[in-house]
Amino acid sequence: MKILVFTSYLTIPSLKGFNKNQSGFGYMVANITLGLAKNKSLNINVLTQSNFTKAGQHENLFILKRSFTKMLCFLRFNSIYSALIERNKYKKIGFGRLLLYKITCNYFNSICTQYDVVHIHGVSPYTFDAIDYCIKNKIKGLVTIHGINYLNRSIGLSTLQKEKEKYFIKKITESENLTLSVISNGIKKRVIESLNLKPNNIELIPNFHDFNEANVDRTQNIKTKYNIPKSSKIILSVGNYSRNKNQNQLIDAFNLLNNNDTYLILVGTGTENFLNSIEKKNLNQRVIACGQIAKKDLPNYYLSSDVLAVTSISEGFGLPMIEALFFGLPVITFKDIDAVEDIFDNNNLMLVEERTTKCYAKGIEKALNKKWDSKMLKNSVRKFDANTILSQYQKTLRKSKT
Repeated sequence: MKILVFTSYLTIPSLKGFNKNQSGFGYMVANITLGLAKNKSLNINVLTQSNFTKAGQHENLFILKRSFTKMLCFLRFNSIYSALIERNKYKKIGFGRLLLYKITCNYFNSICTQYDVVHIHGVSPYTFDAIDYCIKNKIKGLVTIHGINYLNRSIGLSTLQKEKEKYFIKKITESENLTLSVISNGIKKRVIESLNLKPNNIELIPNFHDFNEANVDRTQNIKTKYNIPKSSKIILSVGNYSRNKNQNQLIDAFNLLNNNDTYLILVGTGTENFLNSIEKKNLNQRVIACGQIAKKDLPNYYLSSDVLAVTSISEGFGLPMIEALFFGLPVITFKDIDAVEDIFDNNNLMLVEERTTKCYAKGIEKALNKKWDSKMLKNSVRKFDANTILSQYQKTLRKSKT
């Protein structure tokens, strides 16, 4: 079966041109795509919106050429006109980027009929035109949404983008040729309720991690690296700097703890932006903003910490949560995020009822003082095994073909 994967970007640290945007979304799309490509019966080509690359093979994937000269072949007058009309109706996009989105969608539209199915990741300005073409031309395939932007108050989308996202999600579920998949029960419920959709038109395929304990390099000592006393406890935060990840509230909650022997480590691109705030609060001795680290080093942070703290305003699934639990690290988060329903099992999470800094600080204290069953934590996420989830994707894609 020949599959065309279309996404804004995917993260492959070892591949030039695909190692700049490092995020949970990028890693997850890469894990899904590379995982599916291991099946020899699947022939997978990849086209992205963010990566300018030469055509070439990576493992079992074929990366389609995307260069400035290639893009000029798909420049259309109606794309320029549409980008001009809509340029002020999207926040933080602008004419140039919007035009590039439309040109790349023209590229996608020109080749998608050559494939048995398409797999589109995301319903956003970078995929709107491609989804529209698939619906109108009965192109078969799967559209996976990794979050709901129009319901995420921390993003601040324009009215046009919200309305278009809602319109296309609804159209996908009503079409006979496309299937909509979501990564959590929380997302599924909120989409159904907000758009009045039929639940049987949406597939639930959760995320998975690709770590293996046997392959972890345990020679790196995190406490030694950051001069943290051996007896101290570590609160870990994993996520790129953003309003949605809400690390500011975590820092404020940490500041309320009456414990000078506890440290907070912030891992993720852009977390260095907190340095001024950390210094103003006189926390620079115990709050460490690491910035971006290599994914292969992340297991050592999980293994060296005492709790993973998640303060996100919205979290479609929460990949760091299942990664942490896989390594036996307990997790504290707010009860209202979408990810909780799928991950919560046998009290493997410390859930905070109220979204106040004081309540979260109390939750951290409870999590640090509780005696956790490491084996139970690990077992609670066995259902997110890569082979199991990839089989679901294969089944859904094959079903889409017929």
